[in-house]
Amino acid sequence: MENVTFNELSIKLNQPYLFVHQGNCQHTVVFRDLRYFLNSSPRLRCIMVLFDYPTVYPKAIFRGKIGRHKCRMCMQRPAILVTVNDFLSGESPAYFCDPCYYQFHYNADQTLLYDNFQVLFAYVGLFVMVFY
Repeated sequence: MENVTFNELSIKLNQPYLFVHQGNCQHTVVFRDLRYFLNSSPRLRCIMVLFDYPTVYPKAIFRGKIGRHKCRMCMQRPAILVTVNDFLSGESPAYFCDPCYYQFHYNADQTLLYDNFQVLFAYVGLFVMVFY
């Protein structure tokens, strides 16, 4: 599949497609508009000369913000761990940076204070990009 080009695909507009690379990195891609340029087109030659054609398309028209939460205890560092049903934190899910998580859940002897909550994977934000 790595040798397939866009002109060999049957693309439907406004239909979500899954782009997978590096084995497991997944991105959702939606084609909102498709245009076909002929090599002999004067417009295309003008674009190629003025804008260095290989870098013109695909062109990003929207880039979503990375959805990061701050630690709910110190409100300074980005959250790394997420707990669910953690009744002492006051909210569920609760977002913690690494130092605050250990200060909040462990005593001085490094013993867990209570274990009736779940710790989810390290928190990773969401990144969205739309091309045209």
